[in-house]
Amino acid sequence: MRRLNFALPRAFAFGHTLVVVSNFERNCPMSMHSHLAELERRHKALEREIESEKLHPASDDLHIVELKRKKLFLKDQIEKLRMRSPEPERTLH
Repeated sequence: MRRLNFALPRAFAFGHTLVVVSNFERNCPMSMHSHLAELERRHKALEREIESEKLHPASDDLHIVELKRKKLFLKDQIEKLRMRSPEPERTLH
């Protein structure tokens, strides 16, 4: 009997959202590029939200910490994708 060898999709939690990265996305550069672009868009949106929260006098420090944690998680995911990407990308600060 011949065994089929395939990898299952990877999944990770981001807040209340479960993100699944399929084998196709991991192996397809265009799909990886679009996934990377989406992660970068979310990272920038969180950065703007953090700055906006800091401007409000009644901002919740715990909420800001949670936003920063999400931003760091996204940054880590972006860096992991860039390490697998064939072309060099710019870095986030």
